[in-house]
Amino acid sequence: METRNGNIKEEHKLENMMVFLPFFFILDQGYGECKEDDLGGFLGAISPELWGDGKPIDRAILHEWNSFCGKEMICEYNLVKKVYDFLELYEKFYGYDFSKIKQWLISKANEAVVRKAFEKSRIMQQKYQYE
Repeated sequence: METRNGNIKEEHKLENMMVFLPFFFILDQGYGECKEDDLGGFLGAISPELWGDGKPIDRAILHEWNSFCGKEMICEYNLVKKVYDFLELYEKFYGYDFSKIKQWLISKANEAVVRKAFEKSRIMQQKYQYE
């Protein structure tokens, strides 16, 4: 949630990164298999692993993802669908082609893949202690 001056309220920072990280890590796993060009560029912009603060370069996508999720709890049961739906919106509004990663989400993003995304998220949270 943003304040009038555009700053993120302190109490939402942890929640925002903990909702965002599984999103990134499931897409990162999918990229390893489908090597989609648009996805590669997208991941470069949102990677929390490229800078020393553990946050993405493109904070706009972080905020868009968190707004898209709203107050809905992101968990192992709904992550794949949420990611798929978000990618569809990005294709529609920004002209990306995420067809391969969307197919991968449908056909190969099983429980083990989702658990791995959440585990990597927990490791990042421990490392960066997002506040």
